[in-house]
Amino acid sequence: METPFQLEVNIDRDSTIPLYQQIVDPFEDAIAQGLVSPGQLVEDEISMAKRLDVSRPTLRRALQELVNRGLLVRRRGIGTRVAPSQIHRPVELSSLNHDLVEAGYTPSTRVTSYQVVPSSDEVAKDLGINPGEGTLHVIRIRSIDDRPLAILRNYLPLDIAPSWGELHEKGLYECFAPRDIKVASANQTIGTRPATEEEAEMLKVAVGSPVLTMDRIAFTKEGRVVELGNHVYNPELYSFRFTVFTN
Repeated sequence: METPFQLEVNIDRDSTIPLYQQIVDPFEDAIAQGLVSPGQLVEDEISMAKRLDVSRPTLRRALQELVNRGLLVRRRGIGTRVAPSQIHRPVELSSLNHDLVEAGYTPSTRVTSYQVVPSSDEVAKDLGINPGEGTLHVIRIRSIDDRPLAILRNYLPLDIAPSWGELHEKGLYECFAPRDIKVASANQTIGTRPATEEEAEMLKVAVGSPVLTMDRIAFTKEGRVVELGNHVYNPELYSFRFTVFTN
């Protein structure tokens, strides 16, 4: 049975610092200093309130503040846990596999579907081919530390399509390199929505829980479309980072 983390706090009832804040600050310090691991179970609310001799509303406010800061995750049935470390991905033109390696992770990929399908009118229009013409449809699950991070769905032109083995071992853009295909630009749309039943099973999250999405149309410098992507990410493990400027 997993032993929950117990925060050691000296509550000063004469201090002007609110009681809930006296719990939040040392908890945040413990996480920052690595005294508690990402994903570790935290002592339950009733036991912690009793041990620290504070009211449950006070403790609940402290825990909610930590949740709001992205430091804790609370879910019915699994309790309160330290939030997993996130992959912060800059919004730029690169592959997920490359970004994970650059961040010091060892990603793994499982190809769950690899088949040639007739292109729909929409896919054909985006790829610049005739409706009904064959295109490769690939679905992959990208994981880190055996935790599913993303579902990667792609439509690819057949003449530049990587093999199943290549996609199992490498990122898509790495597979393009030997074919002299270099992605120069892309249109991307980032959003969020509830996870479908299939996505929840693949990402090992609850059905209906929020997921991040990214739709991508990638072009070579000559203007050829070489990738249609529809990707879904677990937001507990992943986020996008933007840099914005004033006019």
